[in-house]
Amino acid sequence: MNHSEFINFTRQVLLSWTQAFDLAESARKMLDPRCTGDTNKAWAEGPFLTSPADFPEIVHSHPYVLRTSLYSSKAAELIMGRNPPKEENGGVKIPYQSYDPEVVIAHSMIILTYSALEEYEFSNISEAILSNVESFDNEKFNLRDFKDKGLERLKKGRAEYHFKQYKSQPVKTRICDWQKFNIAQLEDRMQKKYIELSDFRNKMAHTNSLNESKIKTAIEYYYFAYSISVRMAEIFADESGLPLLNDAKLFTEEDEKLIWDKVLFVSP
Repeated sequence: MNHSEFINFTRQVLLSWTQAFDLAESARKMLDPRCTGDTNKAWAEGPFLTSPADFPEIVHSHPYVLRTSLYSSKAAELIMGRNPPKEENGGVKIPYQSYDPEVVIAHSMIILTYSALEEYEFSNISEAILSNVESFDNEKFNLRDFKDKGLERLKKGRAEYHFKQYKSQPVKTRICDWQKFNIAQLEDRMQKKYIELSDFRNKMAHTNSLNESKIKTAIEYYYFAYSISVRMAEIFADESGLPLLNDAKLFTEEDEKLIWDKVLFVSP
């Protein structure tokens, strides 16, 4: 993965998942009895559904009903069986409380964003290890090894070994190895933030319940992952993403100076 591919993938994730949030939240408002009434604060700020110009406005005097998909029906059948007991009103009570769609979407955004950043790191480190393996590998070979496999094959094998070892380490250990591979290291504040992003993602991926992450958290997470990737691209001499860079900022200039040293992503 080069920097251009990283940027395009994570931007697609960011836009797709925030649009999915808008759709889910808009539908939730239409279904929620607490959101009835044209003066309800639910309709003061998006996301919400509205009518096109010159068409009658959507009526907010009552909540609406969702007709679920075949996929939801099959999921319910897998959970409750084909003929679950019915309530007095003829409906079927779902035995689980659904997660807030915002939490599910934010969780997915964070997992995918981190995976892309890690893949970008690994792609470039793999090349760096292969290029510099002779400078740090101490494995000894005999003449038969050179005769049977040749120098390039031996180098590739040792590079693959070191890369496998590298991938198995946590971020805080990996980034200390960059100098060994003749790669400049990330600045301290970026190292700390990368470790923070990694710890947050790992605990999200390995807990039995979703934490209460919101879309705001996921967007901030993307911002720092993107910023770290830009610095990585400079270190790796990867100019593929240069045409895609812009000067958009998530924080004010004053906050930007301080925000890197703050712990923003509290472990779930």
